[in-house]
Amino acid sequence: MLYLRAFGGLCLENGGRPIVGAATQRARLAMLALLATAGDRGVSRDRLLGLFWADKDEEHGRAALRQALYTLRRDCGETDLIVGTTDLALNRDVIGADLLDFDAALEAQDLERATDVYAGGLLDGVYLRDVPEFERWTERERDRRLHQYRAALEQLANAATARGEFQRAGELLTKLAASDPLSAASSIALMKALVRADDHSAALQHARNYERVVRAELDVAPDPSVVALADDIRASLAAQKAPHNTAADLHADRSGARPAKVVDAREAEIPSVRSVLPRTSRGLRLALFAGVGAVVLSAAFMMFRAVREAHGHAPLAYRRTAIAVLPFQNLSAEPSHAFFARGLHDELLTLLQRVADLKATSGLSVIGYVSS
Repeated sequence: MLYLRAFGGLCLENGGRPIVGAATQRARLAMLALLATAGDRGVSRDRLLGLFWADKDEEHGRAALRQALYTLRRDCGETDLIVGTTDLALNRDVIGADLLDFDAALEAQDLERATDVYAGGLLDGVYLRDVPEFERWTERERDRRLHQYRAALEQLANAATARGEFQRAGELLTKLAASDPLSAASSIALMKALVRADDHSAALQHARNYERVVRAELDVAPDPSVVALADDIRASLAAQKAPHNTAADLHADRSGARPAKVVDAREAEIPSVRSVLPRTSRGLRLALFAGVGAVVLSAAFMMFRAVREAHGHAPLAYRRTAIAVLPFQNLSAEPSHAFFARGLHDELLTLLQRVADLKATSGLSVIGYVSS
């Protein structure tokens, strides 16, 4: 059976092999493509004369049309290739066409089939000299088919996204972006789909490709919305790579997460009790011990939470890894030492906040922790 391919070029095949001869002259194949777009409606002889032989008078134009029809039937070996008298149409019993399949798929709402049939722009690369009317028709028809193709891809991608099939949505949107590389909207839709599919590198690569094409084809800067989205993706990746201060960092899980680093007072450069209070009263030293003890108890409680979760127990309500520095209590009989207790609390909090991967909270913050 004969088959005409008009998407992405123009070729007439017989049993999968290209036909050679006078019938494959571009003007004659282009006429077949025009008939294919009309389907069963057909095209009038006058319409064909106006498109292909507008430079001839009626007599010579009709003679040229009869010669073209005769040559097609002869070289294709099908006398019934084109049927009709006033209106001409392709005989679907002897010839098929990708245009016919595309229209049939759209009519049946088989969008997958329609997007598979579309292999590129209609009559892409086909140019007929001194046939301006046909060239204008080709441009209109090419744009219409491209719009239909893109609309089908968008519907399929939206449906795939709604089903949570982000990889499939990315594949469809890749085709959509390829059909119009200069479209910022298509690029943004594809980049978002790739991010949802956890393929951030591909999203950033497409942004670079888009920028390169825009600068090469239009000699302008890329659309700001595409640039902004690429910046957001990079910022998100940087945030993911930054140290996390969650309870999961305190132990290695089955996925290979790193164990947390245990930080002691020496790493935080916390001065010893004697260096801080070389000549203080016994009561004030007891106050310091009480404050440090509160810090240790808080850290121990957080470790207990992490171990509890690591062994499959339900997580506790408060999940943030932190060390709470409770206010120091002045246990001495000297009221003037109270200011020293407050100062020591602030100094200890400041030193702990300098330790990497450690969140130190003040006494005010711990009130919410205790009540949670």
